[in-house]
Amino acid sequence: MRKIIQILLLIFVLSPLAVAQTPVRIHDLKSLTDSSGTDHLFYRIYAEYEGTEYFTDNIYHLNVSTGVEELFLEHYYDTRFGYEDQNYVNEYRFFENDPQKFIYIGSSGFEVGYIERHDTLSFLGFLTFPVEIEVSGNDTSDVYAFFQSNGTIIGHNGGKKWPKDYEINEESVPDSLKLSFNLSSISPYDKELMFDYHGTFLRSIDRGKTYEVIAEGITPNTDVHYDADSSHIYLMNNSSLYSNSQKGESEFWEKKIKFSGIKKIVTHPAKKGELYVWSSDSIFVSKNYGESFESVYANNQNEINGVRVESNKVFISTNVVLYMLEDGFVSTLQAIPTRNENEDQEIPSKVRLNQNYPNPFNPSTIISFDLENPSTVSLRVYNSIGHLIQEILKKELLLAGQHEYHFKAGQNLGSGIYFYVLSTEKESFSKKMMLIK
Repeated sequence: MRKIIQILLLIFVLSPLAVAQTPVRIHDLKSLTDSSGTDHLFYRIYAEYEGTEYFTDNIYHLNVSTGVEELFLEHYYDTRFGYEDQNYVNEYRFFENDPQKFIYIGSSGFEVGYIERHDTLSFLGFLTFPVEIEVSGNDTSDVYAFFQSNGTIIGHNGGKKWPKDYEINEESVPDSLKLSFNLSSISPYDKELMFDYHGTFLRSIDRGKTYEVIAEGITPNTDVHYDADSSHIYLMNNSSLYSNSQKGESEFWEKKIKFSGIKKIVTHPAKKGELYVWSSDSIFVSKNYGESFESVYANNQNEINGVRVESNKVFISTNVVLYMLEDGFVSTLQAIPTRNENEDQEIPSKVRLNQNYPNPFNPSTIISFDLENPSTVSLRVYNSIGHLIQEILKKELLLAGQHEYHFKAGQNLGSGIYFYVLSTEKESFSKKMMLIK
């Protein structure tokens, strides 16, 4: 009911401002194929509202067969009415490849975390944030939520039944409702097989009852990925592709190939041995478990930020366009308006620090600001207790105009609220941002 009331209020109060919305970036692409064979895409569109402290990073659902796009989950930050209002969706998962059956986690008001299912209207509030969630089967199977302070907590009956609020808030969850390690991933083909790579690379083959340290010296840059044969597992480490044919057993990790630059992986959910390695401008495919690769797509105009594979299609997201690659042909599925860079170069009327995007972020985000005159500026990032984390700019002279910088969180930074501060000769500005690992 809380969500319904919020949506109605937003429609009533904020609808006159909708015309000022400026889409900026498509990102965070996900996909699934339902039981009827229909492909579904899910993605975020970060949008700003001109002249306000209001942005959205809403999640949208595109039915590939019908071409219909609709709002799936709301994610926003708003200070237009003199106070901070936000609702963040940190992560979401689907049961049984059904777009109507899902569970998601987030935070509201910077102070309360929540877990909600597709069929649960009640608000489950915690004074700590759930930062990751994993499902282990159908919508009656166990769900696992990782809390920064509590570790991984088990939700029974598809996430309908969790420990008491006070147990989570007071970090007194019974051991029977927790895993002994911080879950990062569950194999979609073997629910007993779990991994943790928040720090040390760990593996469990008994649904988290016990675990072992594996593959010393190998730590995934991003998620591990599972082959459709249910045995092969892949990961990237320092631009090198590693493969394991025995469900991740430590002695079977093998270095396959080293790529230039940062690469990510995605595996085909149904075709054994087929995996894709991609970067910001190109995609490569292997159909023999990573033994060899060939190029399947390149884009030198728009940065690739997401690749997903379903049946005989490759779905690609860039900052401004969603593409479908099928049988060697590329078609456009969805696009957002692009800004005219020449028009955007006009001098701002005042100094302004913009909200970072994406937000929450992992591991990197963009911090931008406007200068009305040439100024000497500093840009710093602090943690929640005021300790300096990084000095992005230190008293540098910049021209008037718009400026943006990337901030990447190191491995030593944990999930939580951080502040970034812009200082000029005359004034300072600060904003909050949230890191979710």
